[in-house]
Amino acid sequence: MRTLLSALLFATVAAAQAFDELLPDSTVIYVSIENVARTQERWGQSPLAALWKDEAMQGFLEKPRTAWDEWMEEIRREGDFTPEDVLDLLSGQAILAAVWPQGADTPKLLALADIGENGEKLRELVAKIEKHVVEEKGNRRDEEEFHGVKIVRYTKPDEDAEEAGGWFLDGSTFAMAENTDALKDVLARKEPKEEGTLATRELYRRTRGRIGARAADFFAYVDAPNILKGLQDSGEIDADVMRILDALGVSAVEAAALEVAIEPGGLMMRMFLGVKGPKAGILKLLDGKNSELTPPRYAPADALTAGAYTLDLPALYEEARKVADRIQEGSSAQIDAVLGMIKAQTGVDVAADLIAPLGSEIAYHTSAPTGGAGDDATALGMARVAFSIQLKDRERFEAALDKLFTAAMPGMATQDYLGVKLRLIPTRMGVQPALAVLPDRFLFGLAADDVKDVIARFGKETKGFLDREDIAKALASLPAQRFAVSVEDLPKSLSAASSSLAGAMGLLARSRETRRFAQVMDFSRFPSAEVLAKYLGMNVACLVNEEDGVSYLGVLHLVEGASAPEGGEK
Repeated sequence: MRTLLSALLFATVAAAQAFDELLPDSTVIYVSIENVARTQERWGQSPLAALWKDEAMQGFLEKPRTAWDEWMEEIRREGDFTPEDVLDLLSGQAILAAVWPQGADTPKLLALADIGENGEKLRELVAKIEKHVVEEKGNRRDEEEFHGVKIVRYTKPDEDAEEAGGWFLDGSTFAMAENTDALKDVLARKEPKEEGTLATRELYRRTRGRIGARAADFFAYVDAPNILKGLQDSGEIDADVMRILDALGVSAVEAAALEVAIEPGGLMMRMFLGVKGPKAGILKLLDGKNSELTPPRYAPADALTAGAYTLDLPALYEEARKVADRIQEGSSAQIDAVLGMIKAQTGVDVAADLIAPLGSEIAYHTSAPTGGAGDDATALGMARVAFSIQLKDRERFEAALDKLFTAAMPGMATQDYLGVKLRLIPTRMGVQPALAVLPDRFLFGLAADDVKDVIARFGKETKGFLDREDIAKALASLPAQRFAVSVEDLPKSLSAASSSLAGAMGLLARSRETRRFAQVMDFSRFPSAEVLAKYLGMNVACLVNEEDGVSYLGVLHLVEGASAPEGGEK
């Protein structure tokens, strides 16, 4: 029955004219819920909805929901309607777009929605809105017919109606826009066009094709060339700004797209960033080499998160020098002068002694804070995190590190731990950061105990994070070749975050201005990790370097068949 219903819902949206066929190719932003009814059905049958209904989650939501209801009631008293009334009318596709016509100073907003058979309800809602806008606010209402459809506009007495925004209802299609021309443009495209629409724009088709299909629940698209052209035409960007954007590599970005799909076993998120030509400037951060990269094997089994990233740090340093010179000629020489002063004072050649010895793999893992909700360090989000960076020349790097800290922190405490020199950095933040150098890794941690744990586990055949069956299963859902990967034990991570947020709310409650917010968001009532684990699994993600851009895939694994226990919201 569920499969049949899903098929019928998809057939409905596929049969209707997609809204990207009604928009011009000058559309710069396009955000779409592909089928509201289908998404509501998928949500209602997912473990996410079951978690929402769980008694523990309802307890946490009690205060925020009460505050929301009071706010909605206040809005209703003022205008006799709320945003929720509008959302309840949606049935099929619903989109929000920004269109930037050639020569316009700014983009114009446009919303389209399939309201199904809710036309009469819409007219009732519009009557309430008109009473507020026209009778109470003193605005003028006028109508214009275009292609057999009535366009309704509201303007102030001294405004030109042609420049005003308005709406129309054509069959089941409801449209609102900032000006009349945008509405007319939509109506003129009711007959399918072979060119001139967003759907026929080659960049849009190519970008959308990289990440998925209309069967997804949510889709978003950003057209970088059209935005850049609009900013240039309107004078917002001049030649100097363009030179900086070119230097940073930003102007090489073609488009970005995102889709989200609610599936029985997981929440899928895909993104694609299109790039024209080789990645340069800040895009070098996304130019890692794909490999069978995994989170660090030394991460303990009880870690909250673990991940790894491939980045050629020496090459990135050289690219940064080039960017500096492209922005302002001679800037790299100024950088060299500063580094020369550091070398004169410490004996360390930063580029040759600290950057060149670095390898390309950066790894990390986090653990739950040890402090309670009342601990200020915990309240400020001081989760325990440890990083490691691959080393190609350990001896040169460690010698330079010793010189640097001897000059900068002559009194820095050191400790021998399992034959490894541990450098302890003094702070007043309630944490004890530490550094250490292993044969092929540089370690840094916000807590010395975490650095010690890495030293004790590194290279040993001890069971850890990657040996967990649930972690291995989650990682198998990602592409094997990637240049970045992360895994999060979401139930434990959310539970730890809620403890930190509970402490943060305690800090906010000390201020009269923020006390009300702190009282509403009572994170001490957030569901425990045990409750969350009934519905949520691992959250995994990766980045893949592509010839024409970068792809992202994120999967929030859900517990299939999970349902809320008796006593939760129905």
